[in-house]
Amino acid sequence: MPRAEEVLDQRFVTREALNASIPVALDIPYRFDVLKVVSGINHIPPADLASIAVDWFLRGGTGTAEDMLPPWDSYRGPGVQEDIPLAEDVLQKRFIKREPLKWQVPEALELNKRLSMYRLLNRLSKVPAGDIVTVAIDRWLRMMGY
Repeated sequence: MPRAEEVLDQRFVTREALNASIPVALDIPYRFDVLKVVSGINHIPPADLASIAVDWFLRGGTGTAEDMLPPWDSYRGPGVQEDIPLAEDVLQKRFIKREPLKWQVPEALELNKRLSMYRLLNRLSKVPAGDIVTVAIDRWLRMMGY
């Protein structure tokens, strides 16, 4: 399985839909926008950033930004705003205001299939895939300093 960074370096990438419902309190679309502006990567679609995040999480979510392939290793930010709670804390609440996250991610990464396998192998069949995507993106953004 190629890494997300390698797939996204290709000129034309076939895509599949990644549809998740994420907690509004995490401000993920805003944090992606800040990452794009601060890092000067306005040309990179949010779906590609989400692909990197979910791929990183499904590969074990270990390491640091330095372990990523260039140019993805250079987009570190000033730190996470203190008013943004951890995804795991938000997802423990019974009723959560949510917003849609509908992005086209590279098909070669097989993110939907890998998310299904992750849920099955970790006995998380009652946990919505959107919650796993939320944790993945939140952890990746925090690692990158956003």
